[in-house]
Amino acid sequence: MLTKECCALTEFQSAYAETGSLVCVLGNAQSTPLDYYAAPKSATSARAILWIHDIFGLHPNSKQTADILAARLDAHVLVPEFFRGARADRTQGREKVLEFASAFDYPAVRADVARAVAWLRTAHGVERVGVFGLCWGGRIAVRLGAEAGAIAATDTDTDAARSEFARVVAVGTAHPARLEPADGARLRVPLCLLPSAGEDEATMRALFELVRASDVPAVAAASVHERFADCKHGWLGAHANFEDADERRRASDALDIAARFFDALL
Repeated sequence: MLTKECCALTEFQSAYAETGSLVCVLGNAQSTPLDYYAAPKSATSARAILWIHDIFGLHPNSKQTADILAARLDAHVLVPEFFRGARADRTQGREKVLEFASAFDYPAVRADVARAVAWLRTAHGVERVGVFGLCWGGRIAVRLGAEAGAIAATDTDTDAARSEFARVVAVGTAHPARLEPADGARLRVPLCLLPSAGEDEATMRALFELVRASDVPAVAAASVHERFADCKHGWLGAHANFEDADERRRASDALDIAARFFDALL
Protein backbone atom coordinates (compact mmCIF):
# COMPACT_ATOMS: atom_id res chain seq x y z
CA MET A 1 0.00 0.00 0.00
CA LEU A 2 1.01 3.62 -0.35
CA THR A 3 2.59 4.93 2.83
CA LYS A 4 0.78 7.27 5.18
CA GLU A 5 3.40 9.91 4.38
CA CYS A 6 2.73 9.62 0.68
CA CYS A 7 -0.98 10.12 1.18
CA ALA A 8 -0.66 12.89 3.77
CA LEU A 9 2.25 15.08 2.71
CA THR A 10 1.86 17.81 0.15
CA GLU A 11 4.05 18.21 -2.89
CA PHE A 12 6.88 20.71 -2.81
CA GLN A 13 6.25 23.76 -4.97
CA SER A 14 9.46 23.84 -6.99
CA ALA A 15 10.60 26.80 -9.06
CA TYR A 16 13.03 24.70 -11.11
CA ALA A 17 13.41 25.83 -14.73
CA GLU A 18 13.78 22.67 -16.78
CA THR A 19 16.12 22.37 -19.76
CA GLY A 20 14.21 19.58 -21.49
CA SER A 21 10.97 19.77 -23.46
CA LEU A 22 7.42 18.47 -23.44
CA VAL A 23 6.57 15.83 -26.03
CA CYS A 24 3.49 13.79 -26.87
CA VAL A 25 4.30 10.11 -26.35
CA LEU A 26 1.39 8.49 -24.54
CA GLY A 27 -1.25 10.57 -26.25
CA ASN A 28 -4.47 12.14 -25.05
CA ALA A 29 -7.70 13.37 -26.57
CA GLN A 30 -6.22 16.78 -27.37
CA SER A 31 -2.78 15.45 -28.47
CA THR A 32 -1.31 17.81 -25.90
CA PRO A 33 2.39 17.31 -25.12
CA LEU A 34 2.37 16.11 -21.50
CA ASP A 35 5.47 13.89 -21.34
CA TYR A 36 8.92 15.24 -20.45
CA TYR A 37 12.03 14.50 -22.50
CA ALA A 38 15.62 15.42 -21.62
CA ALA A 39 18.15 14.99 -24.41
CA PRO A 40 21.65 13.52 -24.01
CA LYS A 41 24.82 15.44 -24.75
CA SER A 42 25.39 13.21 -27.76
CA ALA A 43 22.56 12.93 -30.26
CA THR A 44 23.83 9.49 -31.26
CA SER A 45 23.50 8.02 -27.76
CA ALA A 46 21.70 4.67 -27.93
CA ARG A 47 20.83 4.36 -24.25
CA ALA A 48 17.97 5.75 -22.23
CA ILE A 49 16.32 6.03 -18.86
CA LEU A 50 12.55 5.75 -18.47
CA TRP A 51 11.79 7.67 -15.26
CA ILE A 52 8.42 6.81 -13.71
CA HIS A 53 6.95 9.53 -11.51
CA ASP A 54 5.24 9.14 -8.15
CA ILE A 55 1.57 9.47 -7.25
CA PHE A 56 1.75 13.23 -7.82
CA GLY A 57 2.30 12.76 -11.56
CA LEU A 58 4.82 14.72 -13.58
CA HIS A 59 6.40 17.21 -11.14
CA PRO A 60 9.27 19.73 -11.55
CA ASN A 61 11.43 17.53 -9.31
CA SER A 62 11.15 14.68 -11.81
CA LYS A 63 12.07 17.06 -14.60
CA GLN A 64 15.12 18.17 -12.61
CA THR A 65 16.29 14.60 -12.01
CA ALA A 66 15.71 13.80 -15.68
CA ASP A 67 17.91 16.72 -16.72
CA ILE A 68 20.63 15.62 -14.29
CA LEU A 69 20.64 12.00 -15.49
CA ALA A 70 20.56 12.95 -19.17
CA ALA A 71 23.76 14.96 -18.69
CA ARG A 72 25.38 12.52 -16.26
CA LEU A 73 24.77 9.39 -18.35
CA ASP A 74 24.70 10.96 -21.81
CA ALA A 75 21.35 9.23 -22.17
CA HIS A 76 17.89 10.03 -23.41
CA VAL A 77 15.57 10.42 -20.40
CA LEU A 78 11.81 10.23 -20.78
CA VAL A 79 9.31 10.94 -18.00
CA PRO A 80 5.87 9.97 -19.33
CA GLU A 81 2.82 11.55 -17.70
CA PHE A 82 1.06 8.25 -17.02
CA PHE A 83 -1.96 9.92 -15.43
CA ARG A 84 -2.44 12.23 -18.45
CA GLY A 85 -2.97 15.19 -16.15
CA ALA A 86 -5.42 13.45 -13.77
CA ARG A 87 -4.65 13.66 -10.05
CA ALA A 88 -5.85 11.94 -6.91
CA ASP A 89 -8.24 14.02 -4.83
CA ARG A 90 -6.13 14.26 -1.69
CA THR A 91 -8.83 16.24 0.15
CA GLN A 92 -10.97 13.07 0.29
CA GLY A 93 -8.50 11.11 2.42
CA ARG A 94 -6.11 8.21 2.04
CA GLU A 95 -8.64 5.70 0.71
CA LYS A 96 -9.35 7.91 -2.29
CA VAL A 97 -5.64 8.18 -3.02
CA LEU A 98 -5.34 4.38 -2.83
CA GLU A 99 -8.35 4.02 -5.11
CA PHE A 100 -6.72 6.35 -7.63
CA ALA A 101 -3.40 4.46 -7.50
CA SER A 102 -5.15 1.10 -7.92
CA ALA A 103 -6.71 2.33 -11.16
CA PHE A 104 -3.18 2.80 -12.51
CA ASP A 105 -1.64 -0.47 -11.34
CA TYR A 106 0.78 -2.33 -13.60
CA PRO A 107 -1.74 -4.16 -15.82
CA ALA A 108 -3.45 -0.82 -16.56
CA VAL A 109 -0.26 0.99 -17.58
CA ARG A 110 1.72 -1.90 -19.10
CA ALA A 111 0.83 -0.87 -22.66
CA ASP A 112 1.85 2.72 -21.92
CA VAL A 113 5.23 1.57 -20.60
CA ALA A 114 5.75 -0.37 -23.83
CA ARG A 115 4.67 2.65 -25.86
CA ALA A 116 7.24 4.80 -24.06
CA VAL A 117 10.04 2.29 -24.74
CA ALA A 118 8.95 2.07 -28.38
CA TRP A 119 9.09 5.87 -28.69
CA LEU A 120 12.66 5.91 -27.40
CA ARG A 121 13.54 3.24 -29.97
CA THR A 122 11.84 4.78 -33.00
CA ALA A 123 12.47 8.47 -32.26
CA HIS A 124 16.03 8.18 -30.97
CA GLY A 125 17.42 4.78 -31.96
CA VAL A 126 17.69 3.61 -28.36
CA GLU A 127 18.90 0.02 -27.93
CA ARG A 128 19.13 -0.33 -24.13
CA VAL A 129 16.77 1.13 -21.52
CA GLY A 130 16.93 1.45 -17.76
CA VAL A 131 13.71 2.08 -15.83
CA PHE A 132 13.52 3.87 -12.49
CA GLY A 133 10.37 4.56 -10.50
CA LEU A 134 9.38 6.52 -7.41
CA CYS A 135 6.67 5.49 -4.92
CA TRP A 136 3.80 4.28 -7.17
CA GLY A 137 6.28 4.30 -10.04
CA GLY A 138 8.61 2.02 -8.10
CA ARG A 139 5.97 -0.70 -8.06
CA ILE A 140 5.55 -0.28 -11.81
CA ALA A 141 9.31 -0.48 -12.42
CA VAL A 142 9.74 -3.61 -10.31
CA ARG A 143 6.74 -5.33 -11.87
CA LEU A 144 8.20 -4.52 -15.28
CA GLY A 145 11.48 -6.07 -14.18
CA ALA A 146 9.74 -9.44 -13.97
CA GLU A 147 9.20 -9.51 -17.74
CA ALA A 148 12.16 -7.45 -18.94
CA GLY A 149 15.39 -8.55 -20.57
CA ALA A 150 16.16 -10.84 -23.47
CA ILE A 151 13.39 -13.15 -24.67
CA ALA A 152 14.39 -16.76 -24.13
CA ALA A 153 13.88 -19.34 -26.87
CA THR A 154 11.52 -21.16 -24.52
CA ASP A 155 9.42 -18.05 -23.81
CA THR A 156 6.15 -18.58 -25.68
CA ASP A 157 4.18 -15.93 -23.75
CA THR A 158 5.29 -12.94 -25.79
CA ASP A 159 3.40 -10.00 -27.27
CA ALA A 160 4.26 -6.58 -28.71
CA ALA A 161 4.84 -5.12 -25.24
CA ARG A 162 7.15 -7.97 -24.23
CA SER A 163 9.16 -7.40 -27.40
CA GLU A 164 9.74 -3.80 -26.35
CA PHE A 165 10.61 -4.87 -22.79
CA ALA A 166 13.46 -6.97 -24.19
CA ARG A 167 15.36 -3.66 -24.44
CA VAL A 168 14.99 -3.03 -20.70
CA VAL A 169 18.24 -4.19 -19.08
CA ALA A 170 17.84 -2.87 -15.51
CA VAL A 171 15.25 -1.38 -13.17
CA GLY A 172 15.42 0.70 -10.02
CA THR A 173 13.31 2.42 -7.42
CA ALA A 174 13.51 4.90 -4.58
CA HIS A 175 10.96 4.94 -1.72
CA PRO A 176 8.82 2.29 -3.48
CA ALA A 177 5.18 1.64 -2.66
CA ARG A 178 3.35 -1.67 -2.27
CA LEU A 179 6.27 -4.03 -2.79
CA GLU A 180 6.52 -7.44 -1.18
CA PRO A 181 9.43 -9.88 -0.87
CA ALA A 182 8.12 -12.12 -3.65
CA ASP A 183 8.66 -9.27 -6.12
CA GLY A 184 12.39 -9.81 -5.71
CA ALA A 185 12.18 -13.44 -6.80
CA ARG A 186 10.42 -12.53 -10.05
CA LEU A 187 13.05 -10.12 -11.39
CA ARG A 188 14.80 -11.00 -14.65
CA VAL A 189 17.07 -7.92 -14.75
CA PRO A 190 19.22 -6.24 -12.05
CA LEU A 191 17.57 -4.01 -9.45
CA CYS A 192 18.69 -0.79 -7.77
CA LEU A 193 16.70 -0.62 -4.52
CA LEU A 194 16.83 2.63 -2.51
CA PRO A 195 14.18 2.55 0.25
CA SER A 196 13.64 5.35 2.76
CA ALA A 197 12.67 5.37 6.41
CA GLY A 198 9.07 5.20 5.23
CA GLU A 199 9.32 1.61 3.95
CA ASP A 200 9.37 -1.43 6.18
CA GLU A 201 13.02 -2.40 6.62
CA ALA A 202 12.36 -6.12 7.07
CA THR A 203 10.28 -6.26 3.88
CA MET A 204 12.94 -4.47 1.85
CA ARG A 205 15.68 -6.71 3.25
CA ALA A 206 13.70 -9.88 2.52
CA LEU A 207 12.97 -8.70 -1.01
CA PHE A 208 16.64 -8.06 -1.69
CA GLU A 209 17.69 -11.41 -0.24
CA LEU A 210 15.54 -13.06 -2.90
CA VAL A 211 17.15 -10.84 -5.52
CA ARG A 212 20.59 -12.02 -4.39
CA ALA A 213 19.39 -15.63 -4.59
CA SER A 214 18.14 -15.20 -8.17
CA ASP A 215 18.86 -17.90 -10.73
CA VAL A 216 19.64 -15.12 -13.22
CA PRO A 217 23.37 -14.46 -12.74
CA ALA A 218 23.24 -10.76 -13.65
CA VAL A 219 20.39 -10.12 -11.22
CA ALA A 220 22.26 -11.72 -8.33
CA ALA A 221 25.58 -10.05 -9.15
CA ALA A 222 24.71 -6.54 -10.33
CA SER A 223 21.78 -5.54 -8.09
CA VAL A 224 22.35 -2.95 -5.36
CA HIS A 225 20.50 -2.04 -2.16
CA GLU A 226 21.04 0.98 0.06
CA ARG A 227 18.59 2.15 2.69
CA PHE A 228 18.24 5.91 3.18
CA ALA A 229 17.17 5.62 6.81
CA ASP A 230 17.58 9.34 7.41
CA CYS A 231 15.23 10.29 4.58
CA LYS A 232 11.47 10.53 4.48
CA HIS A 233 9.32 8.73 1.96
CA GLY A 234 9.32 10.83 -1.20
CA TRP A 235 12.74 12.41 -0.68
CA LEU A 236 13.58 11.95 -4.37
CA GLY A 237 10.10 12.77 -5.67
CA ALA A 238 7.42 15.40 -5.30
CA HIS A 239 7.79 15.57 -1.50
CA ALA A 240 11.42 16.65 -1.79
CA ASN A 241 12.60 20.20 -1.21
CA PHE A 242 15.66 20.39 -3.44
CA GLU A 243 16.25 23.96 -2.24
CA ASP A 244 17.11 22.57 1.21
CA ALA A 245 20.82 21.73 1.39
CA ASP A 246 20.40 18.46 3.30
CA GLU A 247 17.58 17.16 1.12
CA ARG A 248 19.44 18.16 -2.03
CA ARG A 249 22.57 16.35 -0.79
CA ARG A 250 20.71 13.11 -0.07
CA ALA A 251 18.87 13.29 -3.39
CA SER A 252 22.25 13.73 -5.05
CA ASP A 253 23.57 10.69 -3.17
CA ALA A 254 20.69 8.61 -4.50
CA LEU A 255 21.16 9.83 -8.05
CA ASP A 256 24.87 9.03 -7.81
CA ILE A 257 24.05 5.43 -6.89
CA ALA A 258 21.43 5.14 -9.64
CA ALA A 259 23.74 6.72 -12.23
CA ARG A 260 26.60 4.33 -11.44
CA PHE A 261 24.20 1.38 -11.52
CA PHE A 262 22.77 2.27 -14.93
CA ASP A 263 26.11 3.40 -16.36
CA ALA A 264 27.49 -0.09 -15.80
CA LEU A 265 24.54 -1.83 -17.43
CA LEU A 266 23.36 0.37 -20.29
